[in-house]
Amino acid sequence: MSGFQPTRSVVSSGRYRQRQQGALTRCGASSSAFGLSIGVPSVGTSPGLAGKRWGGIGGAVVGVTLSAVGVEAMKDYVRAHRVPWPNADSTTARKHRKTAYNLYQIWMTRKKTGNKDLFKYGITRLALGKGRPQSQIGTCNRNAAVVKDSCHWRWVRVHIAGWYRARGWEATYCARYVARKNHRPLGMKRCV
Repeated sequence: MSGFQPTRSVVSSGRYRQRQQGALTRCGASSSAFGLSIGVPSVGTSPGLAGKRWGGIGGAVVGVTLSAVGVEAMKDYVRAHRVPWPNADSTTARKHRKTAYNLYQIWMTRKKTGNKDLFKYGITRLALGKGRPQSQIGTCNRNAAVVKDSCHWRWVRVHIAGWYRARGWEATYCARYVARKNHRPLGMKRCV
């Protein structure tokens, strides 16, 4: 399954295409006349994604190691979907540069359709454990669009080195959601 293919306006950006070819080629990606052809597994291998399909470019960008070029490719992908990218020079980024973080997702069941959907992504310091995602389950369950007591959470990525990288992963996962659904998750007004 080829998954999401970026629109021509996204692919036509020379800077974006150049970074795609440089960063993503190492992950098995190649450029084609119709956008990217990504050579990533169709089943995720990250914790929390086992058995879930990654999709096209979103999966490839998520699968990129965070080298300098990889970060630039992720930034371009995230910004192409109008999701803000974290500031590497912020006080928090500098203060927590070596702190380990986990990325989690909260799932819910929608009242109108009865389908499961993502409520939000979030990050927490590794030392805090499951306290932060667990504390947000109540907010999810109180949302008017959510079936009561249907919210649950799980880890998506663990042991991410530093706040900036953790926020970058969060923004990338959110951009992938926006690419598939054309809207942000219900519990994330800004995707960070």
